[in-house]
Formats: sequence, C-alpha cells, structure tokens
Amino acid sequence: MKDCLNQFSYVGYSGSVKHGGHLFYRCRCGCKGEKTLPLTRADEKIIKSSQPEVHKVWHVFCRKFGVSSGWKFRGAELQDAVEKWAEKYPEDVQIVGCDDNHFMSSILVLIEHQAKDRYMGTSVIFIPQNEDAPSDFFLYPGHRGALEKALAIIWRKSQKTMNRQNKVDRARFRYFGKRAKDLK
Repeated sequence: MKDCLNQFSYVGYSGSVKHGGHLFYRCRCGCKGEKTLPLTRADEKIIKSSQPEVHKVWHVFCRKFGVSSGWKFRGAELQDAVEKWAEKYPEDVQIVGCDDNHFMSSILVLIEHQAKDRYMGTSVIFIPQNEDAPSDFFLYPGHRGALEKALAIIWRKSQKTMNRQNKVDRARFRYFGKRAKDLK
C-alpha cells in the first residue's frame, strides 16, 4: 500500500456553530483517514449562501407544528391541520395515506428539501390517527431512489396476487348477491 499523502478534501458538514458543528475532511489517497474542524461563523455564512432556501418548507412545517418543541397537535387533529397546510405547498409537499399498526388511517407527509438549483432529499413524517407521537426520517436522493425501486418491485410482484384476489372477491359477491333473494 502506498504512503499516505496527508492531503484532505472537504466532504461535508454537520450542525451549526451554536450546536458545536464540524466540517468533515477525508484523505485523498484512499487511506480512509478523516479529520474535522470546528464550524465557524464564516463557514456557516458560506454554507447558507450556497444552500439558499433548500430547507425553507421544512422549517415552516417545524415551526407551525412544533416538531422540535413537542408536537402542537396529535392524531386526526394533526392530520387535518397538516393536510390543510400542505395545500399551500403543492410543489414541495405530498401526502400519502397508510395504516398504522392498529389498522387506523394514518398519513405519510413527504416534504422536499429543494430550491431552484438544489435538491437535498425528502423528509418523511409518519402521522398516526391515534394519539401516538409522529415520527420522521430523511431520505437522501440515493435512499429515495432505493425506496422507489423497492416499492416498484413490490408493486410488480403484487399485481398477480391482486388480480387473483379480485376474481375471488367478485365470485364471493356474486354468490352472496344471489343469496339476497332469501331476505324476507
């Protein structure tokens, strides 16, 4: 193995000056050497200027619904409020229905982290209908692509089963429809 060059390239940052953020560097030679530097106010200014408004809709959502301070609403009340709020951001927010582990109607709220010339990923918030607290996670573009691919595979595989199920359901409804004559 060749000797390390000790030449580092910037790979990213985390946090903020206020919360002890850092800049991350990785060695160019491939030795997997990594170093960090504390984030400065000047660094933060450059980061903000290079990412204009990419998190704007997410921050509006967080402030409106109290994500970091404890949710202002829960359950169906939160679902209704979020669905109404989402109408203001049709380019950045999508809502998908699902069920929670109690078979109650729940929603997934997908908020894009994007600006005119930048896309960072998608926040996904799971809001159950019951009073459980919502939970959220973030999909970087690669994660989102992998999820889309997995869902496409599941969809294709489920089509044959769904077609068979529909035939069985139609036969059952025909049978019970004929039994309606026995009603008095």
